[in-house]
Amino acid sequence: MQTLAASGRYASASAVISDSLRALQARDAAMERWLREEVVPAYNELRADPSKGFTVEQARAEVSRRLKQRG
Repeated sequence: MQTLAASGRYASASAVISDSLRALQARDAAMERWLREEVVPAYNELRADPSKGFTVEQARAEVSRRLKQRG
């Protein structure tokens, strides 16, 4: 904190903390949006039609296949 303030990038240690808190709030807001807009709908879709899902073994096989394709 002191190093960042001393570097001139921030006016004070308090400014470092304020900027850090804003960054954490932005990250938390992005996580909340992702959960609400992508995870929850995907979960609800899978609950409505479990046939759209796949097993752990199927997921591992797909990851392995993709890694082999990369070379």
